[in-house]
Amino acid sequence: MSLEAHDVSFSYVPGHPVLERVSLAVEPGERVAIAAPSGAGKSTLCRLLAGYLEPQAGEVLVDGGRAGAHAARARAGRGPWPVQLIVQHPEQAFDPLARMGRSLVEGVPRLGARGAHAGVRSRRAALERARETGLLERFGIRDAWFERLPHELSGGELMRCCIVRALLAEPRYLICDEMTAMLDAVTQAELWRAVVAIADERRMGLVLVSHSPALVRRLATRVYPL
Repeated sequence: MSLEAHDVSFSYVPGHPVLERVSLAVEPGERVAIAAPSGAGKSTLCRLLAGYLEPQAGEVLVDGGRAGAHAARARAGRGPWPVQLIVQHPEQAFDPLARMGRSLVEGVPRLGARGAHAGVRSRRAALERARETGLLERFGIRDAWFERLPHELSGGELMRCCIVRALLAEPRYLICDEMTAMLDAVTQAELWRAVVAIADERRMGLVLVSHSPALVRRLATRVYPL
């Protein structure tokens, strides 16, 4: 049981590799910080680990299965996505024309019977479960936000929604790429406390990228130098 990159290489331009033969393993319950200078490929590695990109050499495995295959099944609505990625700019993570209530649950897989109605029921149930278990409250999500469009919320409010959307998918691994870099110090501390507490409760593997050495020292159980 682990999230693993084995000798992964990737380039956007042929002949100019961003990553070359990178290997990394993240165990359940670990909090691993990826450390490297700007431009070294940290965000690319995060996207590879989450299945958004396919390595051009090597492979990424999630608990023994190929990350890209997991991601493809999830996009087709045929199962959960075991790795969730949270990026720095939450305004880029939401459909600008979709109400936040719909966007919050789009990562929840359909359960039971097939068809659109089954998907709606599953997602409504997930949102209700999040309310009952206190997940929405822990991140300060208000019911009034559900009918709003993304541009009607602040950056901090959108980031709270990004985190809750990722957690509603019940991932086994959560990747946080400069998740709170655009937020004030008080909000950063509040969100990280909640994320780490939930990661510990669920024994999720956590991968984080941050340019704050203090944050890395406080959160990471291990630092991976890229």
